[in-house]
This record gives sequence, C-alpha cells and structure tokens, in this order.
Amino acid sequence: MDRGRLASSPVGGARSQHGPTQFMHFDVEHVIVSTDTAGELRRPVTKGPLMDVTHLPFDRLIDLELAIPDRGFLISLPAGPQYTNHLRTVHAVALLAVAEAEAGAFLGRQKNAPAQIVPVVRRVEAKFRRPTLGRVSARYSVPQAKVAGWLYELATRGRVSAEVPVEVDAAGMVVLLPNIEWFISCAAGEIPPPVTPDGIGGE
Repeated sequence: MDRGRLASSPVGGARSQHGPTQFMHFDVEHVIVSTDTAGELRRPVTKGPLMDVTHLPFDRLIDLELAIPDRGFLISLPAGPQYTNHLRTVHAVALLAVAEAEAGAFLGRQKNAPAQIVPVVRRVEAKFRRPTLGRVSARYSVPQAKVAGWLYELATRGRVSAEVPVEVDAAGMVVLLPNIEWFISCAAGEIPPPVTPDGIGGE
C-alpha cells in the first residue's frame, strides 16, 4: 500500500467503483460533506449474510478492522504514523472514517431490513473532543425503539432518514462525537410488507 499517496490525496479527489455485492460504499467525500441522493450514488445494494464493512475498498485501503466485541465497539483503526496529522495525532478525517464505518456496520446488523437498499450518507455533524494517539474504536448509540421506527417507515414509505450517533474512543476516552445521517431507500420493487413498529431486527 502506498501510504504517501493516501496521505496526499485531496478530499473527494477520486471516484471509487461500487461492487455489486457490497452492502454500502464509503469514501472520504461521503464522510465529511452532504451528498445528493440522485445519480450514480443511487445504486441498489444487495445485502449479504455478514455485512462486514471492513471489506469495502476504502476501508481496506486504510486497514479498518472489526473491533474485539468489548464495550459495544464494532469498528477499530489500528495505530500507525500514516493516520497522523501535522501535530502527529490521529487525523480528523481518519477519526471520521472510523465513525462512518461504525454507523454503516450498525445498519448492516439490522436483520429485518429489506434485501436491497440504497443507503447514502446525507449529513455529518461532529464534535472533536480532544486530540489522540494510537488505536481508536467506535460504538453506536441508538435505542432499539428508534430502529424499529426506522424499519416501519422504510417498510411503509420505501425510504427513511436515519441518524446514527457514534462515539469514537481512544484508551477509554471519547475523542469524537459525530452524528451520521443516512438516507436509505428500497430498490424498485423491493418494498417489503409493513411490519409493526416493535418488529425490531438486529442485535
């Protein structure tokens, strides 16, 4: 991997290809700016059994990892000089990438979601709490009742806006508090039969 090229690439400077069997697509452009929900971004995505976001091209590029299932973490970024900024602390974009992947991993765990969905990040709001060094991990914070409401709206309307609050943690301290808002729609012909608002899926 050419880490020098990764560090010097401008934000949003390149387009990636969506794989036909990927759950959702992430890149730096979609992490830090609002996105349009039209055009080539609106491609149906087929859910698979694992929903491992670390297999996505960008996440592989930066070596995102599945976290050890401890304290609710799903996604982790290892320590490394390639993730640092001019202060030699973890770069803001690296922290945001971990947060977005965590939110995507959370969505991928919802068992009652339709088989084909079109998820895109619509908005990110984030508060950076403190600089950090070393490994960082993320966990989501969404009540089960909220997820049930999203699934009900998705089933009845075919689309939903879902805001996923995330905590990014380093050595037991919260370093970033982002909210990741997703616009999620069903692919044509894939709207499922309505479910009751308490028909929660996921883990």
